[in-house]
Amino acid sequence: MRTKSGIEDKNERKPLISVIVPVFNAEPYLRRCLQSIRCQDYQKIEVILIDDGSTDQSSDICRSFVEVDRRFYLFTQKNRGVSNARNLGLEKVKGTYLLFVDSDDYIKESYITKLWTTLKMSDADMVVCDYRQECLWTDEMDMFHYTAPMGTYRKREYINILSKCPGAHYFGVLWNKIYRTEFIRSRNLKFDTGLALGEDFTFNMEYISLIKKVRVIDDKLYVYSWKNPSSLTHYKKNTAKQIEERLRLYHAYENLFRREKLYRCWRYKLKYYMLKAYFEETKSFGKDSKKNRRQFYEAYISKNGIGKIEFQMFYLLKKVKHRIKL
Repeated sequence: MRTKSGIEDKNERKPLISVIVPVFNAEPYLRRCLQSIRCQDYQKIEVILIDDGSTDQSSDICRSFVEVDRRFYLFTQKNRGVSNARNLGLEKVKGTYLLFVDSDDYIKESYITKLWTTLKMSDADMVVCDYRQECLWTDEMDMFHYTAPMGTYRKREYINILSKCPGAHYFGVLWNKIYRTEFIRSRNLKFDTGLALGEDFTFNMEYISLIKKVRVIDDKLYVYSWKNPSSLTHYKKNTAKQIEERLRLYHAYENLFRREKLYRCWRYKLKYYMLKAYFEETKSFGKDSKKNRRQFYEAYISKNGIGKIEFQMFYLLKKVKHRIKL
């Protein structure tokens, strides 16, 4: 299509891409985040801002972008959590493709262009990119993290790669991926509002079950800002809640592997993930809290198909690995 001046408008031939940004008290970082989206070299976007009841100046910052850029839209709700915010965003999107950005992070200028063109050229249903992980309290600018090898994978191949490091941040997060909106609409995928941990992870597991092909690239297009783990965003939940959430994450994995008939092949790897999480969570109990450990073991291990022998073998393996490292 040509404009009145006779110059072809390249945006007309490009699909609309939606970007969902949940916002809650992100004032120190929000302007940087939104500016990085606004300055993308891919221009045909809609930016869905969901203010989840912020009590700082986040709403005002969002409005300042809406006022100067008609591609930005602001929706507000009472504080109901990030899953509710993202679900509201899913109701509002109109784009053919979908991206998620966290309000305290930012993206490289070519983030959207690279993900979309890769998806188009590879005919994939999801593209996964690498990212920089910045530590905000040590000033470390590119922390080590697990990544998958670059390549194009059929669904079962990608799941096999995922199973090699099932707890990796890389696979669970939303923000280093581009999605086809049609798949999300076809199954009415939503975020689990009952989860305070891993709601993005369970969403990804469901999405993967619907698709055929994944493309992995090694471009570091996203900058993830890692906060101090002693801050409020990394607080420890009560034991019962922690058990429930960890189990739901494990079963999200298990359901995906069973649907793809891969569970028998990878069941021990999944159990390893579960046992590793068990030992991580019981660190906070201390040596004297035998009652808590026993309750945690019964609810988390024995009721989910892991026998005493498997548990003891993993415990011994863990101790051997620890001694080797020393």
